[in-house]
Formats: sequence, structure tokens, C-alpha cells
Amino acid sequence: MSMPTGDYGDVASTGWNFGGQADYWMNSQWGFGPDIAYHSNNASDAVKTALAISDPGAELKFSTIQFGAHAIYMIPTQAGTMFPYLQGGVSEYNFKAKTTGGTAPGDVSDNKFGFNMGGGLDFRATPTVNFGVNGAYHYVTTDPATNWFGIQGRVTFKMPTK
Repeated sequence: MSMPTGDYGDVASTGWNFGGQADYWMNSQWGFGPDIAYHSNNASDAVKTALAISDPGAELKFSTIQFGAHAIYMIPTQAGTMFPYLQGGVSEYNFKAKTTGGTAPGDVSDNKFGFNMGGGLDFRATPTVNFGVNGAYHYVTTDPATNWFGIQGRVTFKMPTK
């Protein structure tokens, strides 16, 4: 789920996202790696109403491709099956607004720097597979700022080492 906030929340509605990441663990608590994700949002009800009046048949959609790097800190616990963590990263975000139908179809795209921070909780299913949930706040340096809160389900596959 991708929930726009601030000024972005005024023009976009809650949407969806999908992505992946790879982690290299320096020790049992600290890791880092690359990540990539796709976020998709429709126009808010207020924007849809305004478009219906000013340009009947027009639809506005937003998409963002995020590619960057992150660091992850696994919080130590006594439980052997639950793994809470904190995560933060920097990313390049390709933000796109696309209008279809109506009298002026087209799109506008821009690459901007941003960051994300959040955390989550993983649960061990097998020695090499975890299931979990992750939440992160994204801030992109557009003017005005584009920001949202994302929630994702996770499946983690571990590659055994020596």
C-alpha cells in the first residue's frame, strides 16, 4: 500500500507498490544493499472531480520508480522467531504524472533525490525463509515535496553461508 501525505495527498489517492531488495550482512545486526520499487497512485477524488468538469474523459495517474541503497539494523531480541528491524536509505525517484483521455493527453516525468526510513518485523517460517511486514516513509525533493507512507508484506530468502 502506498499512502500519499502532505501536498501529494491532496492530489493522489492511496495506491499500491511492489519491490525488492538484497542485503549483505556485515554481522548479525547490520546489513546494507540495493533496493528497487514501483509505486502507483490514482488521482484523488477532488482532482477527479475537477478533471470531470474541466476536461471530461481525462484521467490522471501517478507512478514512481525508486532505485537506491539502504542500511538495515536488526534489533536484538530474546525470541528466536521474531526479528524487528530499522531501515533507512537514499534513492533516486523517477516520478511521473500521466494524463490519458480528454483533450490533452500526455505525461510529465522527473528524476529527484530522496530518502526513506522505517522498520518492520519478520517472522521465521523455516531456517531459510522469513515472512514479515515493513513500513517506510518516503520523502522526495520535488517542489512541493512528494511524500508518502508505504506498507509492504515481505518474504525473505536467506542463502546459507559457512
